[in-house]
Amino acid sequence: MKFRNYLLIAFIGFCVIFSTSKNAFAFSSNNANIPTFNVTLNGILINNINSDYPLLTYKDITYFPLTWDYCRFLGLDCQWDQTSGLTINKTGQCFAYKNQEINSVINNMQTRYSVVIPSYPITINGQKIINNKENWPLINFRNITYFPLTWHFAAELFGWNYTWFEAGGLAISCPGGKSEDSETVLSLINQMAFGQVYSFNASITDLTSNHALSGYKGIHNNYIEYSNFISSINLITNPGTDKVVITGMNEYYQDFYVRKPNIGWGLSCTGVDPTPAQNRGIMPALQNRPESKMIINLLNLHFVGEERDNILSINKSKTDGGISTWKIITKNGTSSDKTIDVQILDSHSKVRSVKINDGSYLYAYEFIGNA
Repeated sequence: MKFRNYLLIAFIGFCVIFSTSKNAFAFSSNNANIPTFNVTLNGILINNINSDYPLLTYKDITYFPLTWDYCRFLGLDCQWDQTSGLTINKTGQCFAYKNQEINSVINNMQTRYSVVIPSYPITINGQKIINNKENWPLINFRNITYFPLTWHFAAELFGWNYTWFEAGGLAISCPGGKSEDSETVLSLINQMAFGQVYSFNASITDLTSNHALSGYKGIHNNYIEYSNFISSINLITNPGTDKVVITGMNEYYQDFYVRKPNIGWGLSCTGVDPTPAQNRGIMPALQNRPESKMIINLLNLHFVGEERDNILSINKSKTDGGISTWKIITKNGTSSDKTIDVQILDSHSKVRSVKINDGSYLYAYEFIGNA
């Protein structure tokens, strides 16, 4: 993306869902993209993947959506009527952030989306905008008006501050803006779950018996496509009991199902007490393939829609060496709540590791390349 002197500042958005007549748009063939760099608004990282109205880039400029909630968050007032069209004014009063993520929406970050250039009247801070004369006109996407973040509008008319960092992306803030660090943590997790390709090392430990320790390596493509990862299972007993080991159980998983048969078995069994490998066999839990469900639990971590409603608390527990550790407590549908510990690499706004304790299993994974 090119930065001119005016520029192109990215951002998400704000305020105005409205109804229009069929003649309200000057339909033309135009395409826009969803930016792949990070965008923070008043210190909150925005998740474009699960938003009905993501930020867009059009003609090398970042555009944001004029939704009601984003306008209030950034100190704007937007009004629409059939006669006056769209009116945008700076208010100077910023309200709290309202999450915009929807679990039924998974935007493809590589797709070019069709947009139209509206012809209805537009007034900004009392100034009439001749949209068809603008180098970067306002556009319409999914029946929402989008605004270009040029220097003139963002800095001169609205008084926003913005910075650009190669690693951190675009940051925009308005005077008096309200920030919530916990929203950035949830956004990082959701973006990773729904749209970012990443490599990982993971394990699942049976907390009720400490017998099972399952290890995983591979690549997670996105929320829809769980594929291309290999499990390697090593079963052990509790300390102080007879040693039971199962090694070399390698399986290739795709879409939660085993696509290749087991490759080799190694069993070492001593003693007569009940163990996972009693009678030189695999314990029934593994025979019944609970791993399909366990893999889903391992990779299905997100906080969009109903999953966000299950959050009981989210707090930063510590910061050490540029890494922040957050503890998230959620309802689990059982007698015990679920505890999720998340490490964030602050300088790069990336998730470094996650541990999920649901009372029965400990799901732990580290993301390769995010350290």
